[in-house]
Amino acid sequence: MRKIMSLEDFKLSVNEIIRNGGQSIALTPLTGDIFADRKGIIKKIEYLEKMDEIKSYSFTTNGSLIDKEKINFLKTTSKLKNVKLSIYGHDKDSFTKITQTNLYSKVYQNLLNIQKNITDFKFKLDIGLRSYMNFNLKTSNSELIVLIKSIAENVNVKLDFHRHYTNWGGYVTKENLNGLPIILKDDKKGYKSGPCARLFDYMILPNSDVILCALEML
Repeated sequence: MRKIMSLEDFKLSVNEIIRNGGQSIALTPLTGDIFADRKGIIKKIEYLEKMDEIKSYSFTTNGSLIDKEKINFLKTTSKLKNVKLSIYGHDKDSFTKITQTNLYSKVYQNLLNIQKNITDFKFKLDIGLRSYMNFNLKTSNSELIVLIKSIAENVNVKLDFHRHYTNWGGYVTKENLNGLPIILKDDKKGYKSGPCARLFDYMILPNSDVILCALEML
């Protein structure tokens, strides 16, 4: 069920985090995009900015809703430490097949706006690119890859390419891939060299429930 935390509950949650000694916040939900909160996300970020006890915050976005207005706003922030930008596909065709949306043009335009403003960002930008197994980042010359590489030339930008996709604890199956040549990774079968890093954090859900590890939701 889709749910967006109210501004009132957000403030209460932030105050509780501060009361327990927290200084850093990650805004990213388990699924979805923070900018889906069209009416409230700016006010929530502004609240983090004015709270002296909060030293930094970060988030992940898929780039579809981070338009020119939001980019201009993010340029004014002082505590935003890191933005992770997840891009699926290496051109229009692969993007459309992987995301099963028609948002390519919108994402591409938003990337153009990021490119124009990248030198004004005070935060670091991590671009996570995911596409097919047979895709080669070095040899591709699609308009999307050319643009992403141009953005990644900035000193505050890091570009990573991944060939695997998480199955979100079994929610995504091979049938959902529609025959696409990508790797579906089951983290439950991965080698565990230590405790889940999330055990040292806690997550506050939109309904204000608190969980100690993201894996509990998978």
